Amino acid sequence: MDLTLLYMCVGFILAAYSVVANDSVQTLGPWIAC
Repeated sequence: MDLTLLYMCVGFILAAYSVVANDSVQTLGPWIAC
């Protein structure tokens, strides 16, 4: 396996996770604040 391909996969997974986490935080933020 190529090392650059591994870094691309890890970076893509991290980016997707951060987007999902940010979206869930924005959605659940008002409920948690109450």
